[in-house]
Amino acid sequence: PEKKYFNLSNSLIMSQVNIEQFETQIKILQRQLNDLKRENKKLKEDQTAAKELVEKSCVPKMPLEYGNGVVGLQNIGNNCYFNSILQCLLHCDPLKEFLCSDKYKNDLNPENRLSRNGHIAESLAKLANLYYSGDYSHISPRLMKFWTGHFASHYRDYRQQDVAELVQWLLDSLHEDLNRVKEKPPMPEVDFNKLTDGEASKIAWENHLKRNDSFINDLFYGLDKQTHICPICEHKDVKFTPFNMVSLPLPVPLKTKSVKICWWPKLNSESPLKFMLHVPEGGRVSSIRDILASRVEIDRNSFVIYEQFNTGVYRILADDADVKSILSGDHLYAVGMDFEEKDIHSNYHPSKLPELPFCIGKLKHGNSLLGPIFALKFKKEQTGQEVYNQIKQYLQRHVFEGITDFNIKDLVTLSFLTGRGENTPIVYSDSAITPPPEAPTTNNKKYPVGNFNTIIVSITDPALFFSVYDQTSFESWNTHRQDESMFVENATGSKKIYLDDCLKIYNKMEQMDEMNTWYCPKCKDHVRPFHQLELWNLPEILIIQLNRFQYQEFSRNKLTHMIHYPHTNLDMSKYCKNDENPNVYYDLFGVACHSGKLSGGHYVARCQTGFDKNEWFLYDDMDVKKIGRNESIEQSGYLLFYRKIDKLHDEDEVKELSKSAPESQFPLTILREDTLSSANLVKYDLNVFSSDTVFSMKVQLEKMTNFHAHKQELKMGEHILQNDRTLKDYNIDRNCMLLLNSKNTSSH
Repeated sequence: PEKKYFNLSNSLIMSQVNIEQFETQIKILQRQLNDLKRENKKLKEDQTAAKELVEKSCVPKMPLEYGNGVVGLQNIGNNCYFNSILQCLLHCDPLKEFLCSDKYKNDLNPENRLSRNGHIAESLAKLANLYYSGDYSHISPRLMKFWTGHFASHYRDYRQQDVAELVQWLLDSLHEDLNRVKEKPPMPEVDFNKLTDGEASKIAWENHLKRNDSFINDLFYGLDKQTHICPICEHKDVKFTPFNMVSLPLPVPLKTKSVKICWWPKLNSESPLKFMLHVPEGGRVSSIRDILASRVEIDRNSFVIYEQFNTGVYRILADDADVKSILSGDHLYAVGMDFEEKDIHSNYHPSKLPELPFCIGKLKHGNSLLGPIFALKFKKEQTGQEVYNQIKQYLQRHVFEGITDFNIKDLVTLSFLTGRGENTPIVYSDSAITPPPEAPTTNNKKYPVGNFNTIIVSITDPALFFSVYDQTSFESWNTHRQDESMFVENATGSKKIYLDDCLKIYNKMEQMDEMNTWYCPKCKDHVRPFHQLELWNLPEILIIQLNRFQYQEFSRNKLTHMIHYPHTNLDMSKYCKNDENPNVYYDLFGVACHSGKLSGGHYVARCQTGFDKNEWFLYDDMDVKKIGRNESIEQSGYLLFYRKIDKLHDEDEVKELSKSAPESQFPLTILREDTLSSANLVKYDLNVFSSDTVFSMKVQLEKMTNFHAHKQELKMGEHILQNDRTLKDYNIDRNCMLLLNSKNTSSH
């Protein structure tokens, strides 16, 4: 009975536990249900708000100034960046036709977990249909802006954003909204290193299409080849990745800072040199190391850079230290490291000081410096005898040229240099040496090491010393030769910079810095690889970013140099490494421009209206005006939109294209009369093109005044000018004067 009672009690306890667990699960499910209800309510509110925004997207109908497809976009709160990108996308003919013909509805995939529930595609399609309806001179992109901010919160407020990031986000969102792939299959990893480039690229693109198949992907996405080469084992890793924008570096110098540094070679046959190096102001000490290594033609990892104060080492400058921390009066030295070959490898850099401790040695007689400053491998737990033997090995290699028959104890004495300028002797014994109390401390960027790392090597027997080494060879050490060479160009002068110059740099192989290391699967370590990026397959619509905005850890900068990019016949064949596409040519149809400073500014768009036309317009939010073809090449050009063409235009076609649009504006005077009295004539000065219509001039005049100019007659002499005719039709130039008057008044 007791056992039965015990079992029954356990059963009741377990039942009670199960009930409590069940109640807890019910509460959790109830909270989840409430969350879903709130989300559903918010979604309905958003959808209601979106419908209201559609109604607010249009302004009252008024005649179009330049015809269908030339429409301004309302600025709804510091969204000029948003409007400029929308204008460029809306002037992409294949995308416009796809959205306006409702073909996109067949591809909508709101069930895609990566999609924006189809809202981005639908809102852009509604905007495109309004844009090309022919009913409005300008419209509002409220609905598009609303859904963009809904899915990306940083676009929700009124802060200005980067258009390059925005266009990538929009294309990715449109692609996922229109992705024809309902279930994305998992893709196995492929080792492209075992395949030829042709085989690897084909497999990479096929695998990409298995998960990404959309009209946007067909139009805007290409394939590039990335190569990493390990500097230690030379292991090569190749990958092919899709892209929707090419970001080009600009071949212009950065803002530089002058840094003075003294180079002490470790060979006694060389004299020390003073250099004036010009390095990027917002960069790191690694740039000093790279320039100096190139100048003296040695391995960049075979020397130490340190700052000296009161004849001792104040701090070791690691590669990741900020250049701005170096003041104009700092005394910088670079000294060769006297390490064995095996102790130095191409992946070493001074930010790993704990792995490779060292000390700075100075060979002196009295107060005179007799030889090069040098760096020795050093460990705190070393004995005095080991330190003396290290000094002996250095002297044998670099001073006594292999002479081994001498006793180091009889030749020199060693001591640490303290912060007070005093010497703390290093005793020749088997006991571990005791450093001065000012032990080194380290942090991520600077290594203030006091004078613990400075060892004075004093000559105690000058007669013996100079009997084995010529005294005259030391005289050069007391005279530093000056070398004020400029190792970084400070300016490009009057030389023009072309888009081809940017593309050449883009394809160039370079070694990554210590902030962009790569894990080598063969070395099992993070290394500074040699990296190369090459274009393999190019899309139908090529978006090129001129990388004007440069961000570094401690500084930001905008490059305002003029980059000359072609209107027609952009030949990308020499930059596309895929031999299967020998001829790849592009024409320009849109440019997003940024004017102003990095912290603020303004975006506008310059677009070609229709691929079959050669009319260019400037879209500054709601303001739209015709510009010359050559005015699309702007110093503020930031994003370039190119379309692929079947063949190169011949010279005659290029000339015809150049003539088909006005090259420049000219001033024109219009007189307006309100009454029969000629004394009440009002004068207006306009800037026009010969291809402008009479109606467009009236609209331009209407913007300058408060009366309805499009309802009034415009005359030249006794001839009434028709609204749909151009100034060229009437041979109107800067010497002409026109008269605007009401239809119910007579002309004078």
